[in-house]
Amino acid sequence: MDDGAETKYHVAPDGQVLSVAVGTSGQLLANGEPLTPSVADRLRLEMPWLAGIVTFYENNQAAGRGLEGSPEDGVSLLEPPAGD
Repeated sequence: MDDGAETKYHVAPDGQVLSVAVGTSGQLLANGEPLTPSVADRLRLEMPWLAGIVTFYENNQAAGRGLEGSPEDGVSLLEPPAGD
């Protein structure tokens, strides 16, 4: 059964993967966890290459946009982590 659910996958050059989906409640799930501010902060620390995309989804969630406007899986241009 296709419920229209979509998951976006983003892969960093260091091999880390971020998956983002919309949960049944409408909240975004990042790597299976509800995307709360504390989860977003932790992910930015743990996945510095993906920090920008974590912030993108955090902002989308706050605006009620879900996955709208998200880059194609694994195709987004990633900036090097700060300090590199």
